[in-house]
Order: sequence, then C-alpha cells, then structure tokens
Amino acid sequence: MLTASVPHVPHSKAFTRDDLGYTDDGIEHITVKFGFSDDQDLPHALHAACLNEILDLDPKDIEGASYFISRGGLRFRPDSKGMVAWRKKLFVSLAHNAADPAALFMLPPQQTVTMGSDVEI
Repeated sequence: MLTASVPHVPHSKAFTRDDLGYTDDGIEHITVKFGFSDDQDLPHALHAACLNEILDLDPKDIEGASYFISRGGLRFRPDSKGMVAWRKKLFVSLAHNAADPAALFMLPPQQTVTMGSDVEI
C-alpha cells in the first residue's frame, strides 16, 4: 500500500499488479495507491480491483478474504544498552498509542489475524 501526494487517486490508476513468477500458486501481489484524503479501506479497494479486472476473482470472493497483520509489542527494559532510559520510555509510550492497523485499513475484525512478538528495548 502506498500513499500518493495527491488528495485522491482514481481506481484506474490505483492498482499495480506484480508478477511473482509462479502462475499456479494462487498468490497475487497487488499494490494499492491511496490519495492522502482517501479512506484507506482495503476491502473496498480489493473489491474495486475485482471490478476493474485487476484481480481475476469474483467480487463476492473478497467478502470471505482473510487478512494478516504483523504487529509487535514493545517493553521497556531499564538495564539494556542503547538509548537513554527516558527516551526508551517515551518511545514505548508513543508505540502503545499508535493506531490499530486493522482499524486504519478498515479490515473486518472476524477476518483479521494479528501476529507478532514482544521486543524489549
């Protein structure tokens, strides 16, 4: 997913399909470009990609898609080397306040799997 430096990107220019080299594995790589004022609604964008024949799927197939997100947690560890302790605390606090990517991309919660691991800094 990319964010363009224009307010809106029309569907005709929003998708780039990349060939991964294997035609029979059923995996597609599509890059979606949103304008900075566009809602980053990924299921809606995939539906539009089907309608514009970017994806060779029936638009109804997108309704049952599974989405996978990687999101790790950060934990403060005062005895680790690197940053000064107050900077680590600030960084961890800001990371905890970050937006939920599933909500940002408007992914349906019952179809979204979040994976990740905690990291101590």
